[in-house]
Amino acid sequence: MKQSFLIKHWFFTLIVGPFLTPLYNFFFMPGENLISGLLELYPIALILSAVLSMPALFLDYLVFILLKKKNVNLRLSKIILIAFVLLAIMVMTILMKGSQAKEIAFTYSVAAIITGYFIELRKTEISESNISISQTL
Repeated sequence: MKQSFLIKHWFFTLIVGPFLTPLYNFFFMPGENLISGLLELYPIALILSAVLSMPALFLDYLVFILLKKKNVNLRLSKIILIAFVLLAIMVMTILMKGSQAKEIAFTYSVAAIITGYFIELRKTEISESNISISQTL
């Protein structure tokens, strides 16, 4: 498995998540039109999301390494990694306890599911240069 999936999934979830929160507010909280402040708050939301997600990214990497060592098939590995990200999102929003914690958890979870679905998890290709001499004897 290639670890580029983790970075791409993390990056695109952070990019999409802040866009979905104002859209959620626009459609499901009609009295609070916060969509107009999206461009002003997007850089702040992006930076804050990146900083707050670093521990989750590290733990996701550890899960990735475990799945790789256990030779879990790609489809199941992808489902487990996305589910782990969803769990991390829930934990982080519970710890934040903000007024929009539920909305943020929902929208970032949707972003994680969508981006995780479209990003391909590929096998690591084994080349001859990766084989050691002791394995060939």
